[in-house]
Amino acid sequence: MKKIKVLFVLFCVLIFSLSIFGGDDDIIVQMLSGRESVTGFSASYTSDSLFPHLVEFEEDGVKKIMAVWAEEGSSLSNLYYTIKENKIDGKWSTPMVVYNTWALSKTPRMITDYNNVLHLVWADGSSRFRKEMYHIYYKNKKWTGGEDLIRHHANDSFPSIEVLADNTVNVLWECEIAPYDNSALVMVNTWNVDGALSTWDKKGRGVSTNARLKNHATHGDMAVSGLRAYAVWQQGHPGSGDGFAIMFAEKIWKEGEDDHWTWPIRVSEAGGMSTWPRVEADSFQNVHVVWARMNGRYSYTSRIFGTWKPITAMNRGFARRDIFDLDIDENDTIHASFRGDAAHIYYNVKSAYNLGEWGQEIRVSQREHGMLGTIIADSKGYVHLAWCDIPPAASHSHDIWYGMTKARTDPTTGYPNADFTTSGDLVVEGQEVTFDASPSTSTGQISSYHWNLGDPLAGDDNMGEGKVVKYTYDMEGEYTILLGVFDETLGLIGTKKKTIEVIKGALPPVNVTLTKFQQRAFLSRRWVNKLDWDNNPQNIDLNFTIEKYSIFRKEIGAGEWTHLIDLSGGATTTYQEYFTSETELNKYTYGVSVTANNTESEITPEGTGSLPERTAVKTNSKDVK
Repeated sequence: MKKIKVLFVLFCVLIFSLSIFGGDDDIIVQMLSGRESVTGFSASYTSDSLFPHLVEFEEDGVKKIMAVWAEEGSSLSNLYYTIKENKIDGKWSTPMVVYNTWALSKTPRMITDYNNVLHLVWADGSSRFRKEMYHIYYKNKKWTGGEDLIRHHANDSFPSIEVLADNTVNVLWECEIAPYDNSALVMVNTWNVDGALSTWDKKGRGVSTNARLKNHATHGDMAVSGLRAYAVWQQGHPGSGDGFAIMFAEKIWKEGEDDHWTWPIRVSEAGGMSTWPRVEADSFQNVHVVWARMNGRYSYTSRIFGTWKPITAMNRGFARRDIFDLDIDENDTIHASFRGDAAHIYYNVKSAYNLGEWGQEIRVSQREHGMLGTIIADSKGYVHLAWCDIPPAASHSHDIWYGMTKARTDPTTGYPNADFTTSGDLVVEGQEVTFDASPSTSTGQISSYHWNLGDPLAGDDNMGEGKVVKYTYDMEGEYTILLGVFDETLGLIGTKKKTIEVIKGALPPVNVTLTKFQQRAFLSRRWVNKLDWDNNPQNIDLNFTIEKYSIFRKEIGAGEWTHLIDLSGGATTTYQEYFTSETELNKYTYGVSVTANNTESEITPEGTGSLPERTAVKTNSKDVK
């Protein structure tokens, strides 16, 4: 009977989803926790499932989604997690405990670093006087660690976690300052260098500057782009006439210097109650901020190429103040989840390059008690949402629900046509490259040109402005260049991506062939291995001057190459070695390298027929949340 009831509930959920979200907006909705859940997990009927969070990661070469949430009982709270393959019909694993603690675990947040290590932080403590930030990481299918970031016996809560382009993990949270009278909270930042996964900087830095003003600095969020970090939080006091304001600060990176947070500025409207801010950053280090208002609206503003834009409304209908979430995908589309009308969870999108209105929101949840929504846009073109909802026959406890849909795009048309040329799609490290945006056009008038040069580890040097820019890449690899052309009249930014490859130097020969034959004379005979090859035509395109070819051999089935001889100049593209027996003739295999412009290429083995595949050194690209 129970099995029939489970199938009936899931069938109703599916039919309801398809009836509301037809066509491209189909949303698959599942309940992760609770007696009727797809995983059979029932903890939430003796406790409360809250604060879900999602992350995409790779395991065994397969993209997967992990969901984490807090199970709050009468006296303690633990974090649970479940995993599924990232596809529509992926099956969730049985939820398990992340980390057993003696206290209350709340507000988990996750991120995946550039080595595919998953980091989880949360607030943990038995009382307001002992609540600390904890960190654990998931690698090789298990959780490792479980340590506090900074033990200072304060009231720490609501962490946010991000990874900079140099694979440095940053955590931001709110910290209540003694004497715990709700008079002052301060944002604090610390980080972990990837070389030692369990070693945290214990200094902790304040981001807000309001402790002595006795104004709350709470509910912070953080975003990163390249080597910059951005923080937002609500600040104020409920008893003040101005209520809460949304504040913003950023961390400026300078080589050889400690991090430096700018003086906070206000980005919200004057007056009223502005709460629960969220921030994201796009490929051009533009920042996008959303927050909730007492009047049932979510406000949105952005800083585009250094200028803050007017505040607009994100939602059409009434919205309730609540934790909601933002994420930005690799195409710089902003995805948002929020609590609207009668406490349903909604989904909305907006291009980072459209400075106008948000699109029409879509309702995701079926029940009327949805809250604490979160969202991620993955690498496969899907969007994943999670939220809490009160299950049937329950008075107050919440279950975790999950929704998955194809990512929506901003329907706005009329963007400027961004286009550019390069002085070369294949260049040598240390060689200056010129990028020219002259081919770009617009129905209005392009007012500025902005570049992301695909080298985030270069800090601010990675960003450029102007119709023509020049840049020198110091490391081999593939770099994706992004141009943004801004038409201020249209209020739109057109973009263009192009990838170039940077190599160390000379490229190896191609078409290396080996011919075996016997030479006879009147009184003697000998056996010959003749090697022929062609110069790589890309060396000609790069204007390389061939200095020499080097011939190598090794025994068939044996180890290292042995250097035989150098042939000076680029005129000779053949070599012969002589033997006194057929056994010696068939003992070896050969290879050829070229030296040009003081760099030696890889060795091309004989018999490959063409240039072997080069393994480019990838640089860190845009951060995923």
